[in-house]
Amino acid sequence: MSGEIASALSFWLLIAFANIIATSYLTVSAKFKELFYYDFSLLLTRGGVVLACYMYSITFIDFIYLYSYIGMLFNFLIIYYAINIGKRHERSTDCNDT
Repeated sequence: MSGEIASALSFWLLIAFANIIATSYLTVSAKFKELFYYDFSLLLTRGGVVLACYMYSITFIDFIYLYSYIGMLFNFLIIYYAINIGKRHERSTDCNDT
């Protein structure tokens, strides 16, 4: 069973390493309000997953899979958001090398 748990969490952890870079970039860019909304919605979603698994008597391994997939989805979203913020900053800066 530990192998199944490790395989379920491996997807989440793979994307979580890139999430560190994205959240660091957003912190440097002073996007604290957006990071707060991200963390708050992630907390609510994780709570919803835990509640749904309890209410529908989902097995432990299915809970791990669902919890890790939700975490991976949120990691993708914050990485996507950081890339978009970076592109906007790149377009808005005027770098004339003279």
